Amino acid sequence: MALKSEHSRAKSFVAVIGHGPMLEREEGASSTLRQLGATVRTLDLWDDPVELIQEDDDELEVRPRALVFEALDRPDLAVAALRAVRKEPYFDNVGAIIAVTVGQIARIDPSTGFDDFVLHPYVPEELYGRIRALEWRRSEFATEERHKVAGIVVDKAGHEVFVDGNGAARYCRASICWRASGAIVTKAARAPSTFTCGACAPSSVTRCRSRRCAAPATSCAPPTMKRRPRARPKIKKTKKS
Repeated sequence: MALKSEHSRAKSFVAVIGHGPMLEREEGASSTLRQLGATVRTLDLWDDPVELIQEDDDELEVRPRALVFEALDRPDLAVAALRAVRKEPYFDNVGAIIAVTVGQIARIDPSTGFDDFVLHPYVPEELYGRIRALEWRRSEFATEERHKVAGIVVDKAGHEVFVDGNGAARYCRASICWRASGAIVTKAARAPSTFTCGACAPSSVTRCRSRRCAAPATSCAPPTMKRRPRARPKIKKTKKS
């Protein structure tokens, strides 16, 4: 369950920011992560974040995996350090974790910019798991079977869309061609003009003619819009005298 070693994972590292004299202690985050096999760079809370960047990082395409701020009993200091780090474009889209003691949990404000928190003393498995989960939430990729952007995952093989791990909608491949906007619509918010697969669409829509669609052939084409004929006003006939 270890993280990648420094030799096999030289193109990434975990940055640990904390109080200088305590950064290299045995029960600290840097020592714990190194025992798990991670590459770690450390920085004092008051130092310039540029010191985390090495000269050949751009050439070797080295990127930070996560930022771990050891706030412990001073979450306010970690907030100031995070603001300084975010000013550097090098750390764009890198997730940040704040480490605090149990007594400081109530002082963690979600608006401060941290993506997650971890308790100190550390449980190695928990620290590892939170870093991996943070990497997944921040990652973006595209393969033949899946597309991921931020918290949205499109499972092309299963014809499903997940938002933050929850199933949001089913779709048909053919519908993507017809919907130019590319918007994701949940089942509850579907309008008659939303083209979905046969597993969840109403039976009134027309037959799908797409050979690539794996859903039942009942549903994917846009429904035909019919105009209601206007009712003619009734004219009362008057008797001629």
